[in-house]
Order: sequence, then structure tokens, then C-alpha cells
Amino acid sequence: MKGRWPITLMCEVLEVSPSGYFGWEAAGGRNGPGPSRSLSDEALLAHMRAVHEQVAAEYGWPRMHKELLARGHRVGKERDALLMACFRRHPPSGLIFHSDRGSQYCSDDFQATLKAWSMRSSMSRKGNCWDNAPTESLWGRLKTACVHGRRFHTRDQARQAVMDWLAFYNHSRLHSALGYVSPMQYEQRWLAAQLKSAA
Repeated sequence: MKGRWPITLMCEVLEVSPSGYFGWEAAGGRNGPGPSRSLSDEALLAHMRAVHEQVAAEYGWPRMHKELLARGHRVGKERDALLMACFRRHPPSGLIFHSDRGSQYCSDDFQATLKAWSMRSSMSRKGNCWDNAPTESLWGRLKTACVHGRRFHTRDQARQAVMDWLAFYNHSRLHSALGYVSPMQYEQRWLAAQLKSAA
């Protein structure tokens, strides 16, 4: 592949930093010396808890991901996002994690993380966008309400705008399909009803 495509282009497509790739290659590749490519879930959670305490619970997954990278811990943002959600929400055993068939979700690291947290992996059928209709609807709404017609000067500015909108979407926006309450209000009412019926 290196003979056909520039390294920098392949790194961009695969969302890998060129400096990280060249550092990995200089260290001898996968089996070479140098820092481990990935941490165990337990070790990663320990680092996340330390950062979480140091920043007074201020960081969401994008800043947590950047902080871990700055400290020399190589971890994919999809995995750092999943562990952050587990750390904050403490999901019960048997939770179903649904995604498309992206390589990041099919990776051994990500699947091992799901297994470690006793989660079940659910994926859309190959080439069938209808399996992800609710998620596609969310992305469509986000693009219309938050991104289209706006110009961002930096990636951080765009990222923050998206995170702010998602916080609004989950905590405040009224959803007609949920009886005109926010997803968080709906979840709280559902949990209260479950506890009441179990009592």
C-alpha cells in the first residue's frame, strides 16, 4: 500500500497521526520496543479517573481523549468515549450497544471492552441503512440545526458546538416521539416506573 498511496493520505483516512505512525514504524512496528499500543480497560480507567479528579469532572470524551494522548496513552476515541460513558452511567450487565459496522466498532479492542463490561454488541446488517434509522435521523437533525450554514474557524470550535448541541438535544429538547419530554426526562420517568413496579 505504501507504494500506491502517500503515508500522510492513508493516515488521514484512517484517522491516525502521521507522527504517531512514523514513531511506531521507527520503534519496529507492532512487536518493536517502546510504549504499548493500547492499555487494558482497567489501566485506562485508572488514568481516566485520575484525569477526571484533576479537572473536577469538567471533561467530556473529546477532551479526555486529547488529555490521554498528551500523556502518552494511545487509545482510540470511540473506545475512550465508551469507557467515559460506562464510568459516568454505570450501565447494568447485558446492556445492548448498537452501532454500524465501522472498523472501530469491529476492532478487537472495542469488542473486548464491550465484553469486559458485560455488554452485548449489536450491529446493523451489511449495506442496510434502515437498521440505523434513529441514529441517521439524529445525525440529520444535528447537521440541520447545528452545522449547516455555519462557519467554524477551528476544529475545536466546531467540536464544542456539536457537543453543546448534543447536550441540549439530550437534556432539554422536547421530542414528539417521547411525549414532548427530553430523552433524559423520559429515561428518569422510565426508571422511576421500573422501581415502582418492582417495589
